Amino acid sequence: MSAPTWTDELHENAELSGATDIEAERAILRAYLFGEPPKQLGDLEAGTTLHSLQRRLESWLHMLSTCDFKIAPGAPAGTDGTHIFLPPALPLPSDSLRDAALYRWMAFFQLRLLEGKFLEDRALLGELYQDWSLRSCYHLLVAQWIVADGARRFPGLREDLSRIQDTATFRRLRVNLTEVPSEGLPGPFVPLYDGLTALNGPGTKSSETASSAAVLALRSVCSDIQARLAAHGQAHALSAAFRSLRLGPPPVPDYLGLIRPEWILGEEARSLETNEDWREGQLPLRRLRSAMKKGRKGALSARLREKMRQRMSLPDEASVSQLPAYGPARDAARAKLAETPDTAWRPGQSPEALTSGHDRDDLATDGYPHQEWDFNKGAYNLNATRVRSPLANSGPLENYHQIALAHRREIAQIRQRFEALRVEERWVGRQIEGPEVDLEAAIRARTDILSGHQPNQMIFRRFVRQRRDLCAMTLVDLSGSTKGSILYEQQRAIILFSEALQSLALPHSFYGFNGTAPHDCILSQIKGFAEGYDEAVYRRLGNLRAEGGTRLGAHIREASRLLSLQPQGRRLLLLLSDGRPEARGEYRGDFGQRDSEMAVREARRLGVVVHCISMDASGEAPRYLRAIFGVGHYHLIEQAEALPLRLPEVFRALVK
Repeated sequence: MSAPTWTDELHENAELSGATDIEAERAILRAYLFGEPPKQLGDLEAGTTLHSLQRRLESWLHMLSTCDFKIAPGAPAGTDGTHIFLPPALPLPSDSLRDAALYRWMAFFQLRLLEGKFLEDRALLGELYQDWSLRSCYHLLVAQWIVADGARRFPGLREDLSRIQDTATFRRLRVNLTEVPSEGLPGPFVPLYDGLTALNGPGTKSSETASSAAVLALRSVCSDIQARLAAHGQAHALSAAFRSLRLGPPPVPDYLGLIRPEWILGEEARSLETNEDWREGQLPLRRLRSAMKKGRKGALSARLREKMRQRMSLPDEASVSQLPAYGPARDAARAKLAETPDTAWRPGQSPEALTSGHDRDDLATDGYPHQEWDFNKGAYNLNATRVRSPLANSGPLENYHQIALAHRREIAQIRQRFEALRVEERWVGRQIEGPEVDLEAAIRARTDILSGHQPNQMIFRRFVRQRRDLCAMTLVDLSGSTKGSILYEQQRAIILFSEALQSLALPHSFYGFNGTAPHDCILSQIKGFAEGYDEAVYRRLGNLRAEGGTRLGAHIREASRLLSLQPQGRRLLLLLSDGRPEARGEYRGDFGQRDSEMAVREARRLGVVVHCISMDASGEAPRYLRAIFGVGHYHLIEQAEALPLRLPEVFRALVK
């Protein structure tokens, strides 16, 4: 063997200390061949990752509380009531002790939100969802109680807090996802950050205000129940006081994460927004308004753009980014730009408008972040994509009924075949008693006796009939390439399939997928797992619309995440697509294929069975389908007209 290639640092490692040249070489190769893929944030290498600390962090949290939870990657930190989301990686430079302390504090705060039931009052969550100022005030006041109580009960957390005070994450302030400077923070805000973060620079002098009284009220309580009541009342008082001073929502320290009422309220939050949607005007007006704000070239004539700006009293987008971040100074700047006092910030306006000039309709849903595999680098790009899950387009109810009526004979035949799938019939071995001997278990028991070991007495088997422990999700490709006959056949297919699944009483869902950019991937909910078949679902099933591209890896990851939340033991993901993964930029070709292949592997590690039904008539389809999904995990249908009848048959073969 040639001379060893390890560095001095590796040689000093305990694993290689005293090792021979061959052993050292094997140790290095073992790390490269069997180690986990490196992770990156964009083009920069990430610091300490959540994966490296997750097990220790979960064990530590379970020692502090009996609350049931799971840790999952997500930035910024937050919780949906069952999961604690933490950033997948911390920025460089890395410091193992400091980063571990920062992760502990982020996780501890989210755990106390769950344990203290600060996010269980649905009426309060509805208020927080609609009022960003109230949400920020409540968040900061609850943080005052949690930090003070945690430092008092667990002295080690006090040391962790002092250790992380010099980190950028500790000092960073955010309003929603927008980072804002700590310099020039309005005086009434400052007492809210006492003990939570470090404030430096002019304009951050504290004063005796309503904020000081609210913080003192939270620190004087003795239990979570009192803290919940005090935080609720004081947050309302503070929010009203800030509005009277023409101040927006106070920013929140980054390590405290975000409170997301919509994650817990689910469909209730979406319906709240839908009920107010009519106020934004008709769809053409919204499109014009959105085009004007985004500054699309050629979207509007200069004359119409100027007229709408005067009508809506909006300043130029380029100037908005240069406005002061807070209070009266910002109001004055906006009024000066628009030459009218009506453009000053108004109470109830969203924090995105305060910090970036955009209204809530542009940033209604932030989406769920996912990593993406870059085979050129041999590493994951963290937070490379975001997948939003809005409700799918709706339309006339007659579209659904016409298709269902035209195929009533086929639907009846499919339902009859699906009747046999209602229950699962099989022999279950290794039982303590049963009508027959489990031959394999009996041989193992006999072998144990001959070798002097205690045999396992579960050597029988019995025949069982039980409901199938299965859930299924169907993803429908709604990219621009499916327009025309393929889209129509896909719509017919899912309508026939949905009619058959209704007779099966199986938990299932339908989603459409497309997108325009890595951070604008859309997984449209046609029918969710929790939804029944009502008029709204029928309207979505019968009115599919196609546009955009296919960033397949991101959609598979999001679908796998949604499936992993289901309680069933078996999870099936069916993909209906006309062809290969295609999106703008570098995702075309090998990049998209390799990322989709990695996403399928990740899904199978989560226990999700992924199967694709492709309608690509090109000769290259078998090559990339085999690479992405594997042999036996895809069907190729050259004639799209055959899809409506083939889809139920493929499903039946997969679950038999």
